[in-house]
Amino acid sequence: VLSQGHVAALLASGDRQGAREAAVAALARSPRDAALHLLTSRIADRQGDRRAAIDHAARAVALTPAPRR
Repeated sequence: VLSQGHVAALLASGDRQGAREAAVAALARSPRDAALHLLTSRIADRQGDRRAAIDHAARAVALTPAPRR
């Protein structure tokens, strides 16, 4: 089972492509995971895929609940 931690470890090791593939697989199982979308955004940005980075960042924001006042 791929997790956010596994994806982050791949990214930290420099395996950007492996991290992106793992992130896409993890998102297929957990499409409403805001933290995973944010991590996927970082990966896409590091790979120069600005459109995917923006899309995943926007999805992360949309999935994050507003703070209570």
